[in-house]
Amino acid sequence: MPYCPQVTSVRASIQQSRSITPFLGDRDCGRLWGNPTVKRLAVVISELAKAAGLSKDGIRHYEEVGLISSSARRAGSRVYRDHDPSALKTIENVRQAQRLGLSLKEIRDLLAVHDSRDFSREETIDFLRARLAIVQKQQSALREVERFICDKLKRYEAGNNCD
Repeated sequence: MPYCPQVTSVRASIQQSRSITPFLGDRDCGRLWGNPTVKRLAVVISELAKAAGLSKDGIRHYEEVGLISSSARRAGSRVYRDHDPSALKTIENVRQAQRLGLSLKEIRDLLAVHDSRDFSREETIDFLRARLAIVQKQQSALREVERFICDKLKRYEAGNNCD
């Protein structure tokens, strides 16, 4: 392979990024796209989907909502979407936020703020307390629904069809 300073510096970047992006493995990323002299610090949607445990449609949905981004790349008559390897970390953060009960829209807004600055410890505590209050309110509402259903079920089982 001919020597090219840009390839050498990108190769060094790939070596450094391996600990962050293990799904790239030892593959020569440039060879994946048919050009061994051009290295890319990007992954195609199928690689990102596999690494994240999502479908390609799931990755596209995250793009549509604005959680992750990609850049277009032409290869002949085809257009491919390249994703930054950091998108995997973003997807992991999105999943963690979903476990907190946040919607994708809320997560998108939260990521936008997080990208512009870091949250202080106090802000994080306040956010988690507010989220806990919302979850507790939802649990209370669900307990009311559960009581209603149980009462209705008992009446029907007892033969009292009172509405």
